[in-house]
Formats: sequence, structure tokens, C-alpha cells
Amino acid sequence: MKTIYVEKMREEIRLGHLALATERPQEGEMVYYIPHHCIPKDNLIVYDASCKTDKGLSLNDIQLLGPKLQKDLHETIMRFRRHKIAIYADIRKMFNQVGLAREQWNLQRIFWRENPFQRLQEYWLTVVTFGLTASPYVAVRSVLETARMAKGEFPIAAKAIEEDFYMDDCVTGSHTEKSAIKLAKEIDTVLKTAKFELRKWKSNSQAVVGAMESESEKTLLFSEGEGTTILGLKWLIEEDKFTFMVKNPKFEGVITKRRIVSHVAQLYDRNGYISPVTIIGKIMIQELWK
Repeated sequence: MKTIYVEKMREEIRLGHLALATERPQEGEMVYYIPHHCIPKDNLIVYDASCKTDKGLSLNDIQLLGPKLQKDLHETIMRFRRHKIAIYADIRKMFNQVGLAREQWNLQRIFWRENPFQRLQEYWLTVVTFGLTASPYVAVRSVLETARMAKGEFPIAAKAIEEDFYMDDCVTGSHTEKSAIKLAKEIDTVLKTAKFELRKWKSNSQAVVGAMESESEKTLLFSEGEGTTILGLKWLIEEDKFTFMVKNPKFEGVITKRRIVSHVAQLYDRNGYISPVTIIGKIMIQELWK
């Protein structure tokens, strides 16, 4: 774990997401030190901006969530199903592509050293950081602003970015392979102007995937029966169908209401496609409470 932690932090410094703090905070200036730890399983550094200070407040306590900027999830999924040629991709590390204003850096200070024998040093997080209340709004707002700035030159791509994204997921499409490739390339071009990199291209058309995948992804062309997860749903690409993966629960020991509720909730169905099945579990829960 320690090796992964050090490597991830080194990468953050190399990419410019972390900068050595060269100035001490001024008297009366708002400052916050974010605790952080590593999750080796997911290869992630987690920043805990909900940690309370001696004032009883955290950084997340004093931030605003911001208004909703994108369409509802169920609406995005339904619109995605209307396209004959479907396109999916996601933005690589979307939050980290958005720089933070210099005057805000002191609200994202951290302590770090690679080993206990080194002197403890202070760093600034210079980019929008996952785990902060305002981060999703700021990141999405940046993507939308990128689209609006490109509306004159790429009106169709700009509209797709505004309407067919859910957080960092692009779920769009078109009626022909030719127009789908053109749309995908234009979306990619627009987002690259703001350093937003689209990756993991998927489509029910191999022509679209072949046109958009990078050299490093050439070996990842989908094969028969392969699927991908889109907005929480399993998409069988070649059949162009949504499906649901169900794991039969293995109960050991006492069966409680809490365990039953947990298993029923695991079957994610945002659009209610399999309501005739899931309603049975929900009725069972109601009966148990009675």
C-alpha cells in the first residue's frame, strides 16, 4: 500500500495537481488542511474535506452545492436509446482538468512526505478535487462552458455536450455511421480545447470505435458477448440491449430486515425497466415492516 501511495502522490506532483507550498498563509486568511489516504484496491487517493476543524466546521460545510446543470439520469438514458448508432465515452479525470484560482489554493493544503525520515512538507492542491461539495458543479460547469464557446463552429457537437452528458459520461449517438463518426470527432475536438480527454470509446458500430480509439486501445475492440456499464446499466454492445446482472444472495446466520433491504437495493433500475420483478422485493419489505 505504501508503494502505491507514494507512486500516486508522485504522479499528482508530476502532473501539476500538487504544488509545493512556497508561502505561509497570511494572518486572518482562510486556510484548510485536507486529510488524505490511499485506497490500493481502487488505486485512488481520497481527500476528506468533510473532516471538522477545531472550529467545528469542515471545508465542505462552508461550500455550496450549486444548481443542477445536466438533464436527469433517466432522461439521458432514454434519449441514448433513441439513436440507431450509439456512442459512449468518458472524460479522463474530469475534475483534475479544471484548475483552481490561485487565491483559493490555501483552502486545499495538505501535508505529505514519502517516508517517516523526511521532513513533513506542505503542498497545495491546484485543481478541482474529488470529494469537495462544490467540485461536481465546478467541473460540469467547465465542460458546459467549453461547449458554449464552440457553438459557432461546432453547433451539433456543442448541443450534444450540453444535453447528452451525465457528469463525465458521454452517452450520445446519431442515425448513420458517417454522422456518428463526425459527431464523435467534433465532440472530441471541442473538449480537447479545454484539455478534457475522452477515452474508452464504445459503440454498437465497429466503424465508430475504429475511428475513435487511440493506439493504446486498439487491443480493446469489443468481442461478441462483451458488455460495458453505462450509467449503472449493463449494455450488451453488439446486441445493443440493456441487461441486468443478478447475483443470488447467499444468506448465512440470521436474516434481518436490514440484510433484505440491502439485497433488494442492489438491483439498480433507474428507469423502472424491470419493475414487475423488483416490486416483489419492495412488497416483501413493506410486509416485513407491518
